[in-house]
Order: sequence, then C-alpha cells, then structure tokens
Amino acid sequence: MQVAIAQQQSSLESSQAMIKGLLSEANHTLESGNSNKTVENLLMVQRLVAQTKDNSTSIQDSMLLIRETVGAILSGRSDIAKTNLNLITKQLIKQVPSNKTSKTITGALEKAIPSIPSNESKVPSNKTSKTITGALEKAIPSIPSNESKVPSNKTSKTIDNRTTMGFQNYQNNIFGINIRYPESWSVRSYPYNNGSNNTVVGFYSPSKTASQLGNISGVSGHFVPYLDIFVFDSKNMSLDKIINGRLNRIQNTSDFVLDSKPFTLKGNRSAHMLVYSTITGEDESFKKMQVYTIFGNKVFLITFTAQEALFSNYLPTIWKMIDSFEIHL
Repeated sequence: MQVAIAQQQSSLESSQAMIKGLLSEANHTLESGNSNKTVENLLMVQRLVAQTKDNSTSIQDSMLLIRETVGAILSGRSDIAKTNLNLITKQLIKQVPSNKTSKTITGALEKAIPSIPSNESKVPSNKTSKTITGALEKAIPSIPSNESKVPSNKTSKTIDNRTTMGFQNYQNNIFGINIRYPESWSVRSYPYNNGSNNTVVGFYSPSKTASQLGNISGVSGHFVPYLDIFVFDSKNMSLDKIINGRLNRIQNTSDFVLDSKPFTLKGNRSAHMLVYSTITGEDESFKKMQVYTIFGNKVFLITFTAQEALFSNYLPTIWKMIDSFEIHL
C-alpha cells in the first residue's frame, strides 16, 4: 500500500514538472507568435491533467480555462490568451501535486446562495468587500469527448439590422441564443467543440481608453473589454451546485468575490451573477462578471472581463446586453 502511494506521489510530481515546463513554453511561443505550438502545448497540459484522474473542483475549473484559452488563440485573441495563461499557470502549479478533492468550506458565506432572486440586482461599485460564503463544491464539468463536435457557429450566426439606441441583434440558431449588443462593438463567432472550445461568441469593445492605461503586465496595452458566451454540459447538476462549485474554486485562489447573487433573466429565467477580481502578471487588476443559467442539460455562461479601472464604466452597456439575453430552442 505504501509503495503504491509513493508511486502515485512520484507520478503526480512528475506531471507537475512537465505541466510547468509546457506552460512556460506556451507563454514563450505565444509571445513569439507561434499559435500552433501554443495550442499544442496546452492540449498536452490538458491530457496530463486528465491523466492525474483528479476530479477536484479546482482542476475542473482549470480545464475549462484551458479550453477557453485554446478558443481565444484559434480566434486570434492573443491578449485574452495571455491573460488566461497567467491564470492557468497560477492555478495548476498549485493544484496538480494534490490528487485530493478540494476541501469543502462550511463557514457562513459572504454572499449567501441562493438568496431571493431580483431583477433589480446591479453590480456594486469597486468596493472590495472580500467575502465568500456557503458550502462549496465545484461543478464545472470535465472535458467531454472530442467526438461530440457541433458545426461551426459561422453558419449559424445572424446579425440583423434592427437597432435600438445603437444596439443590434445577434442570434445563434444552434443554441437558440439571442442577445443585443452595441453596434460599435465587433462580433466574433467561434468554431464550437465540446472537447476543446466551449466559447460560442465574443463581443469586443472598441476601447481606446483601455489601450491608454499602459501595459503594466504586458496585457493592458493590447487589451479591450469583452463579453463572451460559453455553453457546456450541466452533467445534471443544479444551478446552485454549479455556483457553489465556482465559489469554492475562487476561494482557493488569490482571486476574491465582490458580489454573488441570484436574479432573473428575460423570460423569467433563473440565473446567478458573480463578480470577482483577479490579478494578472505582477500587479494588474482585472474584474470579471459571470452570469450562469441552465436550459435543458446545458449551462449558458455570460462572462464580461475588463481592467478594474474601466469595469464600472461599462456596466450600463453590459447590463443592457444581459437584460436582452434570451434562449429559444
């Protein structure tokens, strides 16, 4: 028994060393513009992590982030990929040595889940009320088989000419998504694949202010605020369980939750919103707003990302987009 445990520990330590090397090379190849090699390294990391058979909440979340990063690279968004690579490195180097399931936090939650849904819930200003609450367990699903490939969204996206106060309509017929977005923003559809990329579409701000913030960690100088929509299998888990798992993941990193609350999307659809801060590079702060909802056996995730200095400026626009979001299948 002791020999088996020692062998397992040795295997995990070997995997960690390989993963660390692959992530370091991925950062280097991304910087040099070799996107194919970067994707190759990330997919190797993905396979190594899967081989550890670690189903912990934190590992599953890292797997999702790897898939998001591959999607960003394939779509030419090296700025997003670079931000994500820093997060992946920070997460996995700490996580891989342990083959234990992430511990469950049972203390009083900072933002109780669930609370009474309300359409009035708005994201507060940049107050750093660092609090996390509730029994948490990760629910982001593991990597599905690469066999389950959905046709490219390029054939399913429609953008009509109807505008309301500078907004126009985006539709995705495969997933039944309908959302309005500012006509000045660019839209990018992704080739969706359950096994490697869960991103359906991204909306990118034409932000001049963002590029004028400087380049503290090598990201801001080329970074613009953006909103992505992801779709992945729910694995028959409830929305509460998924949110609790996400909070548990954040609890185990240097990120911290600013807000967490249930609310209702258009059509009386139950959803939950998280807002949290994260540090990229040396000391550059980003904020993310994530809105989760379930339709059928699919989780629909809306994620808005911006530098902390710009985040609140975009909230009126982002809330208009979120308030217009619908699913029709």
